[in-house]
Amino acid sequence: MGTYAARVARDKVALVKIGRLNTRWLIHVRQPNKTTEVCFEMARYRYQSLATHLQVVIDGIASQQEKHFRNALGGDNPEILRATRAAAKTVLGGATSLVSPPLDGFPDIVRSAILEADRPRGRLDVQMELEVARRFVPRTVEMADRCLALARLALTVSPGEKAIQFLSRVGRCYVIGLFPESVVMCRASLENAVKEKYQRAGKPLPALPAGKSENQWLLERAEVHGWLTRRQRNDARDVYQRANKAVHEDPNITTDALGTIEITLRIVRALYADPAPAA
Repeated sequence: MGTYAARVARDKVALVKIGRLNTRWLIHVRQPNKTTEVCFEMARYRYQSLATHLQVVIDGIASQQEKHFRNALGGDNPEILRATRAAAKTVLGGATSLVSPPLDGFPDIVRSAILEADRPRGRLDVQMELEVARRFVPRTVEMADRCLALARLALTVSPGEKAIQFLSRVGRCYVIGLFPESVVMCRASLENAVKEKYQRAGKPLPALPAGKSENQWLLERAEVHGWLTRRQRNDARDVYQRANKAVHEDPNITTDALGTIEITLRIVRALYADPAPAA
């Protein structure tokens, strides 16, 4: 039960209370001289994600395009239609994995459409757009959730231009679901943020001792300068190691991409929290 002040100008009736009675809604309205109860049916609002609507739109366009293609062929041609759909899925799979299966099983007209670059756009191109849309567009629910997760971690200080370029790629990779790539970009962001800290502080990059990794050495010296705590330095090393494993061992070995991003932003925040001292 709640109280409202929504006034209906035409009837000069104030809606003061609304309550639910089984599947009906009971509304108490107040008129100048009396109170009237009105009971009416109200359809329940059921939330549907944008992804659901997009999928319906994609399916509708696919149906329209198929009818158009059949008319262009002068009638039904199920073999070409099936082959075109299968070819589009094959091309998409080969493009995303860079490993394409043999095309020998497709009709010549479909195989030519795949292999010939300089040709008019046709059915295969339309089918490719539909397959790409089915694969990538209806992920808005997950992508929106990831955006909100990143928004809660976002920096309140502005890092340098180069660091921003890498951080923006971290965000884009994570939002669209490229988690290993986002971890690799985390490393690149930290590397550039550390080097920019030396520039802002007016200090040259320290000479690299024999046998030392440049990035690890810069982190050690950043701790000496008081820019990072020991824990922050170790956290940065952990980010480097996660990225190394993603690059050199297994792109799916690092499962906590959001946690890696959180660590990265925490370190970047420390590096840019205060103005760097003058040289």
